[in-house]
Amino acid sequence: MTSEPGDDVIKTAILATVKRTQDSIRPNKLRKIVCKELKETNWTQFQRVLDSMIKQDSIYTTKGKDGDMTIRLCQEGSRQIRSMPAVDGASQQNTEETTTIILQVPQVIIFHLIAKGRRKQKNIELNTKTKISFDRSVHEKVEASNFDKQMSLTITKLFSSGPDESVADAKETARKHLKTAKLMITKMLKAYETNPEHFRPKKAGGTFAEQDETKIKKLKAAQKKRKFKKSDDCTEKSGNNRSKTRKFY
Repeated sequence: MTSEPGDDVIKTAILATVKRTQDSIRPNKLRKIVCKELKETNWTQFQRVLDSMIKQDSIYTTKGKDGDMTIRLCQEGSRQIRSMPAVDGASQQNTEETTTIILQVPQVIIFHLIAKGRRKQKNIELNTKTKISFDRSVHEKVEASNFDKQMSLTITKLFSSGPDESVADAKETARKHLKTAKLMITKMLKAYETNPEHFRPKKAGGTFAEQDETKIKKLKAAQKKRKFKKSDDCTEKSGNNRSKTRKFY
């Protein structure tokens, strides 16, 4: 099994890819290019390095012409320039901020989020316009069976204010999105407490005890089904139980 490359290698690849574009690039396209060049890396490591680079002002995010978020290379003093008012007296340009919520969840919840191509994680991120990240140790095989191990799950929301939205309104919208994402994770936790077996991965074949239990359940279900069918047949016969007399003509 190949090990992940160092974060510095990922950082160098991100900077080189953004620099080659000479303008801006969407995060999804950037991720695909970097992960194709460095086959040992994964999406979780890429996102972690990308977030750290944004915090360190190595790169920054902005909105493209179609409204989608794009990545740009930071030049010296670019952070200050983006927050300064325009010379012609126009309104202040967008300033981007990040707010996060960190939750402690059982490791099995993260397994549930990333199962089937991260379907649950992508649904939450799409509906709440947030990003979910967690420690990469969740992918280690040693910890794969430790379902109740507590892990940190981070929900991140990137927001910005503009001419049509004040900073207070942008913060309030971001707070609502984070609250909704947190609520979805909380409901998942309650469902796990009610039915933990639904969240745990099923073993191939199962043990002999599990196979016997499954057979008993199927047998009981079949008996119950026959019982109801017999009861329905008796009801139908009792309704049509009329004495028939033979007629002679």
